Amino acid sequence: MSAKHVILCGGAKLSSRGGAWKSIAPVNLVLGNGVHDVHLRLHDLTSSMTANLSDVHTDLLEIAAFIYAADQAVRRGGKAEFEYGLKWRRHLWLEIPVRNPDFWMAPGVLEPLREVLTFLSDDDYELNFTKLKKPSAVDGYLDFRKDGIDSSGIEEVMLFSGGLDSFGGAVKEIVDGRRKVALVSHEPTTKVGAPQRRVVEALNKQLNGTAPTPFHIQVELNKGKSLGKEYTQRARSFVYASLAAVVAQMLGKSRIRFYENGVVSFNLPLSMQCLGGRASRTTHPQTLAGFGKLFTAIFEREFTVENPFLWKTKTDIVREIKASGFGSLCATTISCAHTWERTNAHTHCGTCSQCIDRRMVTLAAGLAADEDPPGMYQADLMTHPWTDPEECTLIERYVGTIKEIGTLGTPHAFLTRFPEVAKALRHAGKDPKAIAQAAFDLHRKHSEQILGALAGAIRDRAEDLLHGRVATNSLPGIAVGLLGASGATTAPTAAPPVVGAHHYDKPTADRSTFTFHYGSGSCKLGNSAEFRLIERLCRSPGVYLDTGKLMEDVWDGQRVQKNTIAKTVSSLRRQLKTTVTGIKIDGSERGHYCLATI
Repeated sequence: MSAKHVILCGGAKLSSRGGAWKSIAPVNLVLGNGVHDVHLRLHDLTSSMTANLSDVHTDLLEIAAFIYAADQAVRRGGKAEFEYGLKWRRHLWLEIPVRNPDFWMAPGVLEPLREVLTFLSDDDYELNFTKLKKPSAVDGYLDFRKDGIDSSGIEEVMLFSGGLDSFGGAVKEIVDGRRKVALVSHEPTTKVGAPQRRVVEALNKQLNGTAPTPFHIQVELNKGKSLGKEYTQRARSFVYASLAAVVAQMLGKSRIRFYENGVVSFNLPLSMQCLGGRASRTTHPQTLAGFGKLFTAIFEREFTVENPFLWKTKTDIVREIKASGFGSLCATTISCAHTWERTNAHTHCGTCSQCIDRRMVTLAAGLAADEDPPGMYQADLMTHPWTDPEECTLIERYVGTIKEIGTLGTPHAFLTRFPEVAKALRHAGKDPKAIAQAAFDLHRKHSEQILGALAGAIRDRAEDLLHGRVATNSLPGIAVGLLGASGATTAPTAAPPVVGAHHYDKPTADRSTFTFHYGSGSCKLGNSAEFRLIERLCRSPGVYLDTGKLMEDVWDGQRVQKNTIAKTVSSLRRQLKTTVTGIKIDGSERGHYCLATI
């Protein structure tokens, strides 16, 4: 059952609608300048931009700020609990004072807001908007620029994180498209904000007047350290999009652009621990479609949110940056997720998932040492010994999943192995068959690019590998174990964990034969709801999953009756009983099911 939390924003009290939540100690959030407050400030605007700033826009800025802080102020349980246990999915009640509560409580606005937040975060949101008694003047959030760059003639508004993909988007818009662009950055800390500014400054210096000067707007949104209790920040994409959408409205524009490679946008789960919102959905096609629907309702005119890089791999993007003559500036961009570990000497930790992917991509794209200097990574990807169990799993699954994708021969096989992709298809284009083919081609291409880079790394270290001078728990050592000594990309997929002949030490759902295995028993279920259910439960053994989660993952988000789930469980129990022992489908916790050993 989802843990319940009450968040009272801006001095609000729990309303009568939330009466059942009165026994829960609330978290209080206040917008201000104090050490325990939520801080919001838009830098580098022009006075002409504020002419289009309405109460609705100001409300949206404040709502985004409160949701940003609330997402981090309540823990999900922590790494000590497998898959964060039942605490991963939180049930949040937020009381937010706004200037026009009737507008925000209208179903046409409230429901799209809840839908997009729920999809992004895997949390349940209850939002109640009340009348803000003493509205803050919007000028209190605004700083105006002094560099003389004006905001006239801006053609596009895009999110700019300072990473490789957003830098590639800036090059595409400014250098290749010759367009004047507003780059909107979220600055949660100076460790993030300063590098963003340096990338833009380096770009301007190399442009030297040959293309329109970008208009860089940094939005300072952060909170007191006492509110930093949860690091996953699954709602952050809503914050980024809201900030950029308000800037677009100031400029009279009706769309914003996220530039993110398609592999990250689809963001396939690397392992069973990364299902649903556990794998970030920042630029997932369903997320961007949800933003478009929400902002259209809020602004009362058609508004779109696009990702022009949806069908490009990160390697493609980096190669295009290099081809445009800006490869040397890749070294100024920052991709590392571990902000707190950055130093002037080492801007990247080298061990987080984003660093691993960046390093492999820059090798695949053929960047030179001055374009992605190995020394800026605190840990050298090729020599670092992976000893932490979580890090070992990350690197093994990174290589293993890419290898597995390379063995899938058809879009059908790809969708069967990664059914999560189906949720994105209807939001990525009008022809599902063509979109499925495009998604398959995208991931196969990414697999070929990264496996090619890995093969090259293995060949470069062949002698050291042969003489045992490369640690088996380094990336080359792990890759050899998964791919074979030659670095071949056609190695057969590893079989499920087996102890002895036909004895499975872990519950295993074999999708190639639609058969469940445990111990020495097997049960062939066919391509059925029963198989999909046991397959999902196998990914989280010992964890109780609620019926809402099962609807999303087993029935692809369809609102099936709880009786349907109960009947499927009953049928599955009957079939397993005849051939498999030592395992049960436990439904002792109301509304939840768990795969448990006995």
